[in-house]
Parts: sequence; C-alpha cells; structure tokens
Amino acid sequence: MKAAEKKGLQRRYFMQESEFEPRVYWRMTDNWLELTVRFIARDHGVRELKGVMTRDILTAY
Repeated sequence: MKAAEKKGLQRRYFMQESEFEPRVYWRMTDNWLELTVRFIARDHGVRELKGVMTRDILTAY
C-alpha cells in the first residue's frame, strides 16, 4: 500500500498506523473456536483473495 493511500484511509476512517497490519481475532463458543481475519484489500478482487487465503490456510492446516 502506498503512503498516499494510507494517509487517505487514516484521514477518512480515523485509522491508526497499527491498524494496517492484518489481525486475527479469536472467539470461543461452546463447541468450537472461531477465527476472524481482518485485513485491508482493494475494492475489487476481494472474493478471489479470500479464496486464495482459504486454500492456503486449509493446506497449512
């Protein structure tokens, strides 16, 4: 991500520099562990990106 793009996101959404890094949030339920991944992506091609990420995660698992 370019510096100008980061500045624009910081200005528009009041984001901190640390929020540009991907994060994984864990949630424990009564019978499983739910993981939510938060990441920044361009506004087009997100479905394909999620598909690639899912395949990589399942392969590594």
